[in-house]
Amino acid sequence: MTQQPLGAPQEPDGLVQPPAGYPPQPAAYPQQPAGYPPQQAAYQPVVAARTQKVNAIAYLIVTFLVGVFGVHRFWRGQIGLGILYLLTGGLFGIGVLVDFILAIVWLTQMDPNSEITFINKKYARYQG
Repeated sequence: MTQQPLGAPQEPDGLVQPPAGYPPQPAAYPQQPAGYPPQQAAYQPVVAARTQKVNAIAYLIVTFLVGVFGVHRFWRGQIGLGILYLLTGGLFGIGVLVDFILAIVWLTQMDPNSEITFINKKYARYQG
């Protein structure tokens, strides 16, 4: 049991009342009425993934032909990287080469007539 100041008025349930001049203590939190579903947390983040499907062969061709201009990055929704590729010639050719190799790897892991799925602008695993 905690020490209480001398002369502090006590309630029957053992709670100490604040001294005169202080605002009254709030009542206990109200209980949920019977028959209602339980209350949820006040903040529940909602995560919405942006999904985009692209034809695998078309993506490979676009990456090979106009990758230095960043068209494949614009197509994926990566506007910042698209502008960077446009201004630097596909990161001086190295970025386009890496993107082309990645596209070939993804194409060999899946059916050529299917689509590459990008979730939040990144490659998604193929669930074939």
